[in-house]
Amino acid sequence: MFVRGFDCERAKEVILLARKQRELREWLRTSEYCAFVANGSILPRDSKTNGPLAGAIPFTAPKEDTVSACGIEGLGIRKGVTVITGGGYSGKSTVIDTVSAGIYDHALGDGRELCITDETAMTISAEDGRCVKSLDISPFIAWLPCGSTKNFTTEHASGSTSQAANILESVDCGAKLLLIDEDKSATNFMIRDSLMKDLIRREPITPFTERVNELFRTCGVSTILVIGGSGEYLGIADNVLLMDEYRMYNVTAQARALGQMHVQSRVHPEGETFQASANNANDATKMPVPAVKPVPAQAWHQNRVLLADGFTPYPKQFGPQKLEVPDVGFILIGDEKIDTNLLHDIACQEQRTAIGFMLRLLEARQKEAAVDLTASVRQLYEEIAANGLDIVYSGTFPGCERFLACPRESDLYAVINRMRRVRYQSPQ
Repeated sequence: MFVRGFDCERAKEVILLARKQRELREWLRTSEYCAFVANGSILPRDSKTNGPLAGAIPFTAPKEDTVSACGIEGLGIRKGVTVITGGGYSGKSTVIDTVSAGIYDHALGDGRELCITDETAMTISAEDGRCVKSLDISPFIAWLPCGSTKNFTTEHASGSTSQAANILESVDCGAKLLLIDEDKSATNFMIRDSLMKDLIRREPITPFTERVNELFRTCGVSTILVIGGSGEYLGIADNVLLMDEYRMYNVTAQARALGQMHVQSRVHPEGETFQASANNANDATKMPVPAVKPVPAQAWHQNRVLLADGFTPYPKQFGPQKLEVPDVGFILIGDEKIDTNLLHDIACQEQRTAIGFMLRLLEARQKEAAVDLTASVRQLYEEIAANGLDIVYSGTFPGCERFLACPRESDLYAVINRMRRVRYQSPQ
């Protein structure tokens, strides 16, 4: 009965789709682009099924950004800095959600089957309350009243320090594309407009506007930003895409012209930049705003060493190994309760469960005082590639489901970075 009812034609379509997706990913890896969205894709989602929304407008790329890849035409997002803007409910967040989802292949009928993204991409947001351990956040935070930002530790990070940490950890684990939505970000981390620069002289935060191009030049890390409320990014973006009623337009030239007009409006007639005064708009003797120093390429990477004490699946007091992965976004292991709810690129509960089992195996194997985490993770993924993901599963943990899906290395690292009971050897 199974053979008689098997849909051979659909099976052929699935195989052909998988081949085309593989071709597109190979093309993307060697191209000047970091993401591709095929023309005709259905991007909006049905809120009940998460499938393609019935009656949605098929996506069409602006002619300036249309490329042909493996016989498919669509939007090619070049490496560098891209801003997606537009009014409320125009479709800009839908586009970046599509780019984020393009880290993984989509099934036939999803509507986004030929939308692909650099597989190292990381979705970045503010994450108030997360812990940060021995991280150098000085590229973004110059100083804090509580101590050094070159060896920053906190149990409850603010919006700005958490977003800085999320970017730096992503770069450190090899991300070549950052996806950022203004609505999910800390405002004081993302921008500081000209009036605030004039008013506030001692500001420890270097906003992302002043680092985003540098990050691409020094580390090759591209950024795609959804911006709806700040014009500060329009003048520094390599490409500006406008969404209007779910249709996309390239407005780079207009954005640059507006940015130039804004700069000119703040230049003194004699050619010197004019710093406005809160008390006297004609006072041109203000103290100059300090220039932001560039950060060397190596300074974007961390050199902290994870210590084995606290990196264990055993509770501190007594008892056997503990591992639970309930369907509420947490991983419970040993004495840890790791919140993964804001790790947007963990695509499903099966991936989260796999991360729990992988973390448990990494911890159980540690015999030295210091953990060579990079080598341990690499070895584990090599074993999975050779023998399958089932090697990490253990039936001794009833709080975990049986079915697993393989996560990316970067998402495993992101979970480890949110462990509260581990310690790191401070960088020298």
